[in-house]
Amino acid sequence: MPRYTFSTVERFAVFKVHGPKCYMCGEPITLKTMQVDHVIPEHLLSDPNRLAANLTELGLPLDFDLNSYENWLPCCGSCNNEKRGNVYGPVHIHLAYLKRAGAKAADCVALAAEWKVDAEIDKALAYLEAASEKDQLDYAALKPLIVAFAKADPRLFQATVAVALEDVPPTALEFTDAIIFAISPGFAVAYEGETHRLL
Repeated sequence: MPRYTFSTVERFAVFKVHGPKCYMCGEPITLKTMQVDHVIPEHLLSDPNRLAANLTELGLPLDFDLNSYENWLPCCGSCNNEKRGNVYGPVHIHLAYLKRAGAKAADCVALAAEWKVDAEIDKALAYLEAASEKDQLDYAALKPLIVAFAKADPRLFQATVAVALEDVPPTALEFTDAIIFAISPGFAVAYEGETHRLL
């Protein structure tokens, strides 16, 4: 059975909502180093009887979706590799992890929906994540994100452009330094005069 492929937006949502630390060991992680762990292992999907037994044992409905925010938490590579496909019963800590994921699932869904990500925006987010290492951006590749930003807050976007072009009445804006706008969770672009900088 093929493993679930997380979209960039799903990864961002898990990282942003749950925070930059491994849910098992508590060590700090970055978006780049984070792995999304299935609290209930995904491999159980290939064994429906064992999956049903485990869900029942955990007190979860039989239609519980293993590939959902209710079963995903941010993890470091070391803990994820150590855990692997281990299946746990109703152990207190395991139930606590499931409760944590479930409690914040709606926040993850809302954050992902907020972006209303289509294929082009998702592609631009993936490009941005890769480009951040090199500190070199092709702004044409970011067009879907910039357009989404403009649609989400036209007034701020107009103000950003106006300041970047230095064609603004002094009373129109309160910007004194670089103008920064977040184009995705964890990434922002700063306009400073005629230069752009990735934050």
